[in-house]
Amino acid sequence: MKLKKCTSFCGVLLLFLCLCISDTFAQKWSGVNGNEWLAGKYSKQWVRIGVSAKGVHKVAISSLPAAFQSADKAKLQLWHRGNQVGILKSDNTEILFYGVPNDGASDSLLYRPSSSRINPYYSTFSNESAYFLVVGDENGLRALVENTAVDTGITASQFHNQVEIKAFQTEYTYGSVDSYRPSTYNSYFEGGKMGTGTKLPVGTAASSPAYTANPASTWQAGSVATNFSFAAKNVYPGSVPKVRMLLSGRYGAAEVQIKVGKNASSLRHVTTTNTIDFVPLEVNFDLDPVQDYDINGGTFGFQNVISTAWFSVNYYTVSYAQTVDVNNTNEFNFPAASAGSKSRIPILNPPASPLFYDISNADTPRIIQGVASNLMVTRNGSPLKLLATSDGQNISVLPAKISAVTFRDINPSAYNYLIVASENLASSAQAFANYRQNESPGTRYSPIAITIKEVYNQFNYGEPSPVAIRRFVDYMISDGNKSKFLLLLGKSIMSYQRIVKELPDEVPTVGFPGSDLLLVDGLRDTPDDVPTIPVGRVSALTDAEVNGYLDKVRTYEAQTDLTWRKNVMHISGGKSAGEIGQFTSYLSAIGSTVTGTPFGGTIIQKVKTQAANVIEQLNISPELNGAGLGMISYFGHGTTYRTDFNAGYVTDAAKGYNNTNKYPVMFFNGCGANNVFSNLFGATVNASTSRPLSLDWLIAPGKGAIAVFGNTWDSYPAASKEYLNRLYPAIFSKSDSDRGTVGQILQEVALRTKLEKKYAYRSSDNIYDAHRANVHQVLLQGDPALRILMSEPIAAIPQSTCESLGDQCSGNSQEVRPYNINMSSSGSVPFRLTYKAHEGPSTGRIRINGGVWQTFNLAQTNIGKYVEAIIGTYALNAGDNTIDFASGDGYICFRQLCTGTPPPSNCTGLGDVCSGNPSEIRSYTINMSAGGSKQFKLTYKAHEGPSTGRMRINGGAWQTFGLVQTNIGQYVEATIGSYSLNAGNNTVEFASGGGYICFRQLCTGNTGTRISIGENSIEQQADDEVSVSPNPNDGKFDLRFYIEPGKTAVLTILSQAGTELLSKRFVGHGEHLEHIQLDSSAAGIFLVQLRTNDRIRTKKIIIVR
Repeated sequence: MKLKKCTSFCGVLLLFLCLCISDTFAQKWSGVNGNEWLAGKYSKQWVRIGVSAKGVHKVAISSLPAAFQSADKAKLQLWHRGNQVGILKSDNTEILFYGVPNDGASDSLLYRPSSSRINPYYSTFSNESAYFLVVGDENGLRALVENTAVDTGITASQFHNQVEIKAFQTEYTYGSVDSYRPSTYNSYFEGGKMGTGTKLPVGTAASSPAYTANPASTWQAGSVATNFSFAAKNVYPGSVPKVRMLLSGRYGAAEVQIKVGKNASSLRHVTTTNTIDFVPLEVNFDLDPVQDYDINGGTFGFQNVISTAWFSVNYYTVSYAQTVDVNNTNEFNFPAASAGSKSRIPILNPPASPLFYDISNADTPRIIQGVASNLMVTRNGSPLKLLATSDGQNISVLPAKISAVTFRDINPSAYNYLIVASENLASSAQAFANYRQNESPGTRYSPIAITIKEVYNQFNYGEPSPVAIRRFVDYMISDGNKSKFLLLLGKSIMSYQRIVKELPDEVPTVGFPGSDLLLVDGLRDTPDDVPTIPVGRVSALTDAEVNGYLDKVRTYEAQTDLTWRKNVMHISGGKSAGEIGQFTSYLSAIGSTVTGTPFGGTIIQKVKTQAANVIEQLNISPELNGAGLGMISYFGHGTTYRTDFNAGYVTDAAKGYNNTNKYPVMFFNGCGANNVFSNLFGATVNASTSRPLSLDWLIAPGKGAIAVFGNTWDSYPAASKEYLNRLYPAIFSKSDSDRGTVGQILQEVALRTKLEKKYAYRSSDNIYDAHRANVHQVLLQGDPALRILMSEPIAAIPQSTCESLGDQCSGNSQEVRPYNINMSSSGSVPFRLTYKAHEGPSTGRIRINGGVWQTFNLAQTNIGKYVEAIIGTYALNAGDNTIDFASGDGYICFRQLCTGTPPPSNCTGLGDVCSGNPSEIRSYTINMSAGGSKQFKLTYKAHEGPSTGRMRINGGAWQTFGLVQTNIGQYVEATIGSYSLNAGNNTVEFASGGGYICFRQLCTGNTGTRISIGENSIEQQADDEVSVSPNPNDGKFDLRFYIEPGKTAVLTILSQAGTELLSKRFVGHGEHLEHIQLDSSAAGIFLVQLRTNDRIRTKKIIIVR
């Protein structure tokens, strides 16, 4: 606990916390979700190519999967950051492309404001770009070739604009290992945070030399000194080099004398500037061509003349006109020239057999053919960057940088429980998903388990960054449903001096101090600083640790004897009698919420007795192992491995803790007690290298805590007290039915704090606010969907009750369809609606027992197909309930409503793996508690057309089943028959017998009365319908319709503005199938009109690019 007075500010903020769809709900955070470029391409095979240096890269065809080796090389497409790249060469031997490393541009999205990222030469999380190769349906983009005849009448370019860049990254400006560091830390990124050089002067000496090199840093093992030199090579006569430097204050007010000279012994004073604390400072000046450099270049010197103040050098650039000579550089920069004009560029000293590329746009390079002595280039109105190279300088891509990847076509409305896991925890992540889907008492969820690399690839163009998780969450709530949860499984190392680029085996948090809240705040109309959906983390390293925690969750949620949860322990620390009294009074003042109604609990108080700055040991085994503790709250000082009144590690044998089946919730108010982001995973206890004691309590198998939350960094008494005063009522002053899950409780407290304290972001005055930082840095370790401190056992979910809705339809909000549902008991139950909405994606409206109207989203269905969708969880009364349905947008027909959970089934995730022929066999293991004949329900996708699946059980004969075509991006469920399985493990193999099929899930057993998405309804396509497949689509689709033989018809496709995109006249011949491909620029909603002399038929289509 830090006792400092922290400056805060008050701002005025109008909050719109919308829990339903609004006009702005469709706005994407950062403008994109990062997966838009994959539309229509999910089902294909992909290869990821890692690039960490700029230049022409060479990929040997032999290093690619077989499908790429045998493919038509003209079909190869390469993608980078959502844009198709112009390939320089692709034949049966190799692929050549121009590639660049990761410049960290997306880091700016984590800065507040984003414009405060001022060091463009530092990438926080990754140095490697990702390029994705695919065999496309269309020919891939190829670099254009220019070969313009020499025109000596054009004045030759005599020089180009050279920019030398030297960046230093041996340390980090806001590093936490230095005793001279900021007094306050925001978790979000702000202007002063960046990679930087070594702190100068080195040590604490009162006098400082003039540093002409960035010294090696003790922060970075193996770092070496780097000269503050510059080349200034072949400066064009008359050019004056310009210097731009970015310095950072590192503590106090340093007075920095900047010097320059031909060498360290000839330095002259250029300017003196002052850095203030940790604020960055830009310095600009010109070089003197006579004094400052010679043929060997020059050097800068930096000297601080103020003791106990420090600074560092982030980067500097030296810009000047330079002769166009490959001996200087092989990249040449020329200013913009008018579009269509020509430039004649003589290049000196080219390599043997030179190659020239226009790399002004790195994704769309041009091949410039010609001779080096008079290279002709056609200009496009923009600056020109020209690369001179040769085949010998191509960068061969190593096999380790080439990997096969898959992309999932994820439907956000299909999931409400999101699990993001590190690669090594994929198995336990799926186990957690299976529990929440099939066993979870009270509420069954629709989970998705996805690895962090999948998230990087699909939502951040393959680049590791917390940005990917924010985009993923933003996409997953784009269906308008924020009643979802995010569980993170895996470690994150965000202590800047310990960050490992590319974040191997990590699930990153945001910033340091780490904040998982900043992964999910401010999305889709939720205010900044408030989690859009609840988030929790298990910082496990192994599947065993995750599974051990899952076992505790399973036990906790299944318990029926809950009296022990009424025992709440308050532990008060402090370094003086005054602090101990103060912290004790904070807990005592809020204690009435525990002992009063409705909770009616008992408080056990533990107060530190040693009024000094010492660690006093505390053993709570009598209470913990005995009657049990429902919650433990600590208020005092702390660090990762101990608190000043120290209950210690649950795995410390000396403590004797053994609280099997009685797992408390733990809340730490103490500096850094919940910091799991500093790469501390030592197996020992009570040491600074040990894993954090809070994590130890969470993941200890068979004992410890069920959930832990508290500060990851500084905790200030005033802010912590106010947080406590908001937290306790949210937990103890609510009944079981009114209290949210543990993640929702913290979400509520964050919102209340925001509303009361009114903090905001101002680019001109973005001051640290202790209340905001406290909200950001309260980390939940554990499952955010966990319902804690229940007084009654979690009610079993009522088994499924289904009511026919009579296929009644509604086309607007006035066409209300009322129904009566009778329930044997009251409670919140999931609703599963069987419906049809073949005209397009629609919005449904529901009202229960005359209450307020609520909305839900429905995907478009095929003509004649009824589908089932989970539309939310709603509270019903025992006895009769009136349910009103209507359309809020679109034409919807209602067939059946099922309330509650279907009878249990055994469901196995199939991983969204695909098969395009009988040889591509996908094998799975299904475990059955008892053998017998089981009904199989397969969730699949087959958007290319009706398909035939093949299945073999336990090595027997292959059997076939039919699957209907699905929409692009739509997984559906179909009953594929009943099959005999053995008790124990069974091997089930799937393959395609015709068509391209992706397999998502197989459920065995009776799943209740339901009409699945894949089943035919009794309704067939009428003769006067126009069928579009798929819809939505990417501009490529099929139209099916009937025109009487001999009758003339006109087919027209129009934009919403009435612009005609296509018109075609033909004579009817009965059933028609038209293959349509619209221009690549078309996107949005369009109308298909089919005109005959007696009628007009219309159909709405949606094109997504």
